[in-house]
Amino acid sequence: EDSIKNFGAPTFIDKDHLYLLEEKKAVYQWTIATNERKKLFDLPGVYGAIAIPGGLLVGTDDNKLLRVIAGKVVHTADLKDRAEYLGASHDRRWAMAQLTNGATAIIDTSTGEITRQLEPAEQSGGIPVFDATGDLILRLARSELTVWDRASGDELIFNFRILNGMMGGRFTPDGRIEAASRSPVLLDIPLDTRPAAAIIREISCR
Repeated sequence: EDSIKNFGAPTFIDKDHLYLLEEKKAVYQWTIATNERKKLFDLPGVYGAIAIPGGLLVGTDDNKLLRVIAGKVVHTADLKDRAEYLGASHDRRWAMAQLTNGATAIIDTSTGEITRQLEPAEQSGGIPVFDATGDLILRLARSELTVWDRASGDELIFNFRILNGMMGGRFTPDGRIEAASRSPVLLDIPLDTRPAAAIIREISCR
């Protein structure tokens, strides 16, 4: 119908409610059970969004990141490039913005500050995703799936032939990697949570 043509970028608030964006104009709330769409507030330039506790993060068409709480913009950050996609960790403590230049900005949702920017990789497709802990990020880089550390910004797994030529993927709840390609791949790389000193000591003993 004509009335919904300019709505997009849905993001779940909870299992029965979503935020919807009216392109470059406003933020709405959609209640699934009743199919009711209610305008919450005007927000010129709105382009993409992700729900966070108490509100949402919004990417704008002039490359800004807005932290919006209770309908008010409480923080603005400069992304330098437009956010094509916004995603959040399972607990919504962290968010990330896939930018038009292929970089990924890591965002502290409690402040709206950009804590780190991962180097440019793929510019389209292969949306980056967090693992269940919010500590690891899976993203496409050089036509292969790579794993990055959120805190340090280091690329942890790369040039791994089995992940070459993938079109995207996700972390499963138990930490395995489910990759999309002509032949789907399920990869099990256990996360070692021991202190770094203990891991280094074991490697040295070998």
